[in-house]
Amino acid sequence: MADLAIIKRYARVVRAATLHDRPVYAHFGITHRCDLRCRMCGIWKHGNRDEEMSVQQIARMADVLQDLGVVQVSIGGGEPFCREDLAEVMHVFATRGFQARVLTNGMNLTEQRIEQVVDAGLTAVSVSLDTLSRERFAWICGVDDAWTRVVTNLVRFARLLPPRGGAQVLNVVVSRENLAELPDLVRFAEELGYFVSLLPVELANDVRDTANQFVAYQPRMAVTREDWDLLDRVYDQLIIMKARGAPILSTTPFLLESLAYLKSGKPNNACDAGTLYFSISPSGSLSLCHRGPSFKSMRDPDIVSYVKSRGFKRKARQEVMRCSGCIRPCWKDTSKVFHTSAGFLEMTWTSLRAARRRPVPDLERALAWGRP
Repeated sequence: MADLAIIKRYARVVRAATLHDRPVYAHFGITHRCDLRCRMCGIWKHGNRDEEMSVQQIARMADVLQDLGVVQVSIGGGEPFCREDLAEVMHVFATRGFQARVLTNGMNLTEQRIEQVVDAGLTAVSVSLDTLSRERFAWICGVDDAWTRVVTNLVRFARLLPPRGGAQVLNVVVSRENLAELPDLVRFAEELGYFVSLLPVELANDVRDTANQFVAYQPRMAVTREDWDLLDRVYDQLIIMKARGAPILSTTPFLLESLAYLKSGKPNNACDAGTLYFSISPSGSLSLCHRGPSFKSMRDPDIVSYVKSRGFKRKARQEVMRCSGCIRPCWKDTSKVFHTSAGFLEMTWTSLRAARRRPVPDLERALAWGRP
């Protein structure tokens, strides 16, 4: 039965890649609450428990996503583990055959909570860690022992998740704070059995800029012209490492676009929002992406026919054309996979590698990677 489910998912992806007629990926921001106050992020300011959908409402939404042909769901936030019923939510998606991934800061977790979510069906996780420096990570997160706590839970996830299946991912926000250590972060992730996703930092232009609620004003993290030589050398090295087999999840086309963005600060608006992927807020509002306007509620009875309609696709194209663009890999890199041969081949290789048995990391060795 498991093999049949995988074949069905793959068939949906192939169809979407060929016809571009249905979404295959959804990002579900299950909550905007967060237990951290990271300096480059502003989403925690918008957390509201009262607006979040119940498990029953999420179950009905999951049925809608099935009808739409969605294959993969990323459960993000905020911090998803702020939801005490996260295991129940994971059970909803797992029993319907979705590839469901949780995006977490990995901070305030116990082994018991991780076990509960894994037992409910979790097979893949993405954990945020931006540096090997304990001091620098404490500054980013605002928590003194943040590095040790996150690395401890990286090891817990690696031990408790199924040894084969979805790729376990280390999410690294690339900024001026960590440029020189990116290759070492890849080596660290490889020892723990993780892939690395490199997310160029997005920042607000000034303290009054609230157009994108996910970002904050933090000029110390912005890449400047004096960093360009280092930036070029590091990204050249990352591309070579990837070609030689390093576990870098980001596709080469996305790395090249990221390099250009970190220099210019100007993303392009070429994406497939509304066609291959879309975003869902904690209350169930459907939008093309994290900062786009709401189109409709996923709880509306006619939501399936609406998303499949020509009118929705037309409005989605118009909205994308008006968008100033972003560099979020869940959007941009997904498009690279569907539109470039390099992206498709690299992601196929990643999927095959993720299916192999992963190493079981040693906590003491993992903690030894920490720097002042």
